[in-house]
Amino acid sequence: MHRLLILTAMSVVLTACTTTKEVKPEPPDSAMEKAVTAPLVDLNLLRKKIPDVPRDAKAAPYRMPDIATCDTLGLEIQNLNVALGTDLDGRIANRDGGTIMQKGAEEASDAAADALKDLTTGWIPYRGWVRRLIGAERHSREVAKHVAAGITRRAFLKGLGQSRECVPPAAPSASGRLLATWRLVKTQPALWIEAEMALDRRLLGQSLLLEEDALTGPHPLVCEDAEIESFESSPDGLFEGSLPAPVEVNAHNLGFTAFPAQTVRIACKNANFDLHRVNGDTLLFALDNQIWTLASPVGTHAAVRDSGSPKGIVQQLLEAHFAGPMEFRKATVDNKRAHLTPALSTAIDHYFATMILEGEVPPINGDPFTDSQEYPARFSVDAATVIGDTATVPVRLADAWRQYRVVYHLSLTKDGWRVFDLVYRDGSRLT
Repeated sequence: MHRLLILTAMSVVLTACTTTKEVKPEPPDSAMEKAVTAPLVDLNLLRKKIPDVPRDAKAAPYRMPDIATCDTLGLEIQNLNVALGTDLDGRIANRDGGTIMQKGAEEASDAAADALKDLTTGWIPYRGWVRRLIGAERHSREVAKHVAAGITRRAFLKGLGQSRECVPPAAPSASGRLLATWRLVKTQPALWIEAEMALDRRLLGQSLLLEEDALTGPHPLVCEDAEIESFESSPDGLFEGSLPAPVEVNAHNLGFTAFPAQTVRIACKNANFDLHRVNGDTLLFALDNQIWTLASPVGTHAAVRDSGSPKGIVQQLLEAHFAGPMEFRKATVDNKRAHLTPALSTAIDHYFATMILEGEVPPINGDPFTDSQEYPARFSVDAATVIGDTATVPVRLADAWRQYRVVYHLSLTKDGWRVFDLVYRDGSRLT
């Protein structure tokens, strides 16, 4: 009896030792390496359920959404992206530096095959549903039907979003677009100037057109027979190496999120202009010791072609807001009153007259027009949703560390569209 107990105890101890040895952590492999080396047919994946999103798409790929706003379109497209992987318009770099969209659908499949062979490509959605499809379920006709329906549905929704002037993901991405009309929406002192200087804001709100061999805009941003080249810049190379130390921190403070950054050099007879891309619809350049922001989202075009529209009004309000001090004081609200309803303007005056007690933290502790205490570096005004005499306009706000949204609410008054409220990330309102 005792011998049996001893042998049992020794067995448990030895088993525990063996178990400890076996679960010793192994060097971590990259996710792509696991995708390439793991057999795709031995993971029992045939039992996996096809996701609901492609199932719904197969049932009605061209069904109009019940609520077809930019937000709802973007949400459904994002869900399809999770199931199907990156779409062709995604910025998927290959060895030649192009994108899958530029190479075309035929070469997209070649790039996908190359990606599995070359671990540096890294764009295949190897942890998603498509990874299972290309292996364990590649022979399933039913799965293929769902994939085709999901791709069709996603293309339909993006076309619908584009027709409504939505921005990605509710419309096709155009991250490589440069030859377009850009609007000067913000200026600030150059970081390499230590002394205080008065800003020249005469170019604010004006537009310039960048073409293959010309730059057309207000003086001095005009150039015929231009030579245009594109290259990559490290933080040290931005603004011809003028950023002071710490260079990378100052680059992030300007809104740059990743390096190298794309730089477009426009060589003219009178000068050279370096345009540095921050994101798909934002460029920065330096002129006369000022750093200027060029933007090209929906609101910038509305401000030119349809300045009285809801998105045009919000664009102009934010351009005025970013042009001066952004703290919430009565004096800083004055340059925005023309874009507010009389009721909101009166409510703000009442707030400053009665709600702030000396020595106490004010109820609105920050900037209500951007929902922030640390002011964002840039803004993008998206397409409006108009219902009767009210409208909502989403605004994307961002810097190097965050991206978030504020929704402007407008009503149609006798003087035109005016802002009457703002809705923030947590669902609270300015009013």
